[in-house]
This record gives sequence, structure tokens and C-alpha cells, in this order.
Amino acid sequence: MPKTLLVALREFKATAMTKAFILAAVLVPVLMIGLAVLGPFLFNPKPPPLAGTIAIIDPAGKLASAAKVEFEPENIKARVRRNVQDQAKTIQDASSMSAADTAEHAQALGKTLRPFDINLRLDQQHQPSDWPSLKAQLQQGTLVAVVTSFDPAATKASTAPDTPTHLYVPSNMNIKHIGLIEDLLQAAAVRAKVNAAGLNVEAVRSLAHAPNPTTIRISKDGGEKTENEGSKAFKMMTPVAFMFLIWIGAFVSANYLLTTTIEEKSNKVMEVLLSAVSPMQLMGGKIIGQALVGLVMVGMYLAMGIAALTAAAIADLIQWQHLLYFALYYVMAYFMIASIMAAIGSAVNELREAQALMTPAMLLLMIPMMLWLPISDSPNGTLATVTSFIPPLIPFVMILRVTGGEAIPLWQIIASMIVGYGSMVAMIWMAAKIFRVGVLMYGKPPSPMELFKWLRYS
Repeated sequence: MPKTLLVALREFKATAMTKAFILAAVLVPVLMIGLAVLGPFLFNPKPPPLAGTIAIIDPAGKLASAAKVEFEPENIKARVRRNVQDQAKTIQDASSMSAADTAEHAQALGKTLRPFDINLRLDQQHQPSDWPSLKAQLQQGTLVAVVTSFDPAATKASTAPDTPTHLYVPSNMNIKHIGLIEDLLQAAAVRAKVNAAGLNVEAVRSLAHAPNPTTIRISKDGGEKTENEGSKAFKMMTPVAFMFLIWIGAFVSANYLLTTTIEEKSNKVMEVLLSAVSPMQLMGGKIIGQALVGLVMVGMYLAMGIAALTAAAIADLIQWQHLLYFALYYVMAYFMIASIMAAIGSAVNELREAQALMTPAMLLLMIPMMLWLPISDSPNGTLATVTSFIPPLIPFVMILRVTGGEAIPLWQIIASMIVGYGSMVAMIWMAAKIFRVGVLMYGKPPSPMELFKWLRYS
């Protein structure tokens, strides 16, 4: 046992005490959090000023009349102001920002966007026959946009002449400007339809406005927790974040195990190590050493994630049960993947040769990545339940289920632990059999069938 620990310590130092690992495990998460915090200050959302003429081809005149109202300077300012407030409200929902802070943020965001650098004029006196000349003006840059209520290619009026069917803009127009014009045209179309029905536009809009209900979760002890849109989004992404953290942590550390094993074997260092320790002690030490590397990496990312959630005042989305399940399933995932990597690394002489043996295992382990959405949507569905008992998918599927919004039957969690850890022990045993045979074998790499034959060797 002491020799196994010595090998583990050597493996940990050789991997963790390098600049590349420190950059990946420490500086990358710090940089990610820093960008998330400083992003709003570094990113300048202010588009260039929007000024010019928009030509409207509308033989019926209904759309043009409504657009004249919507494109008035005060209405444009009001619409941009509402967009700014919606952005601030979205940030409030995502970060539990107070109403006072939201108002302050909206004011600051409005200054940054400079929403009043917009000066649009409408040219409504056009017929379908004017389309060729208007298109030429658009190409020359003398027009900002051309709106038609008919298809110029068909040169016939739309069945709904009060609805804009085509918006033509220059290829280099700012996407925010296009979005603003589209919003104004949609409002004009609604106004035209309401006017045609003989109704009051503002009254109809007031009646059509439906406020979102406030969702409040009641805990078992009677406590109340208001759930906003931001917390809902974070709650949906929490299971995926846990699964990706397990996947990345296990694969990165296990990949180090694969590469170091191949390097030591190709450089004949393996023979020197085996003169001091047994193959089982060597494999055990390498797996444990890389496990410590994975724990450091996962611990850094997890701590940074919790710190970010705490700063956003939504740390209560992560419960202690989630962390417990994460630890149990991470250990299961790592030792499953590490046993595969150790077996493959001992059986080949070059990294290129390992790709052929790794492909079947990688295809299997990619299944949770492809199925995370249906599993997250239905944690107790047939697909989620069945894949919860298929090794080595168990840890990835189960972390999606237990950290989701639905309660998972306790017997399934216990059964997944039994099947998963039992499979993990079996995979380590098989890896040990292959490692003992392959670690000193050179020449042509074995096929998958030959690896299974090695399992029968004593």
C-alpha cells in the first residue's frame, strides 16, 4: 500500500505541478468569473446613430397611415425606453436585483444605449411601380429601408394590404437597428388592423397585456420562496452544469492517465517502475494520483460556480443533497473512465494507436451529452429510468435526474449506486487484468477481441 501511495504522489506532482494544469484548473475558472462580472462594463451595447428615410410601398394606404403614428419620434423613444427597461428587468430576474437597483441599472443602460440617436423619416407616397427606383436608392445608401405590403417579385398586392410582407435593408445595417424597425412595423400592422375593426388601439393593447404570475414555491416546513424567470433559467441549467462538470473532470484527469501511461511505456520508463513496484501497485497509484488531480480541478470549478451564484444571490439553487450526489457520482464516473483509460494506455505503444480502442468507449460515453435534454425534461420517464442502470452512463444520467426539479424514487437512487459501484469494481478488475498483461507488451496493438482474451489470463 505505501508503494501505491508513492506512485500516486509521483503521478499527482507530475501532472498538477505544471503550468498547463495550473492554467486549466485555476486561471481559467477565475477568468470566466471575471468576464461574467466585468462583461457588462467591458461590452458596449451602443449601436451607431440611426438616421434616414424609410420608404413604404402601400397601395391601400392602411399600413402607411398606421406607420406614420408608430414612427413618430416620441413613440420611437418610448419603444426604445421599454426595450431598455425589459433588459434591466431580465437582469433583475437573473440576479435577484432589487427594484431600486433595477431602476438605477435601467437609467445607466439607457445612457449607454443612447436610445434617442434615432431620426427616421417616412416616405409614404409610393406605388408598386416605384419599386425598381427605390431598390436602386437603397443600394446607393440614400434610403435606410424599404417596406412593401406586396411581393415585388410577383408585383401584386398582398391579401392583407395592412400587413408588411417585406422589409428591405442594406446588407451592412446594424442588427439592433433592424430589430427596432421590425418592432415598429409590427406595431404599425397591429394598429392598422385594430383601426380597420373600428376599435381604440391603446384600449386594445391595455386589454391584451397579460402580466406574468408570480410563482412561489412552498417547502415542506411551510417556507415560501418566490421564483422569478432568472431562477427558473438557472434551475433548468443546474443539472446540465453538474453533468458537464462530472464529464469534464473525469475525462480530463483520466486522459492524463492515458497519456502518461503511453509515454512511460514508449520511453521504457515503465520497466524501471516495475522493477520497484508490482503492476497492480503501479496502476492503483496512477489511478489514485490522477483522481487527486481531478478533485483539485473539479473543486476549483465548483467553488467558482458557487461563488458566482452567491454573488448573484441565488446560491440557494444548490442544495447540500446536490453536492453529496455530485461527489458520489463523480467518484463513480472517474473510476469507470480511468479504468478504461488505464487498460487502453497499457495495451498500446502510441497515442495514435489508442484512438481505435477509444472510439467505441467514447461513442458510448457521448450518449448522455446527446440525451441530456429529453432526460432533463422527463427525469422519471422511461428513457431516463432505463439509462440510469446502464454502465458507464449511470453517473451522468443520475446526476441529471437527482439535481432536476422532479423527485426521484429513493429505490432508484439506491439501486443506481449499487449497480454503478458494482460495475465500477468490475471495470477496475478487468482493467487490472489487461494492465498486467499489456504493460510489458510491445509491437502490434491488440484488437478489442484480443483485450477480452487477456481477461482470461491468470
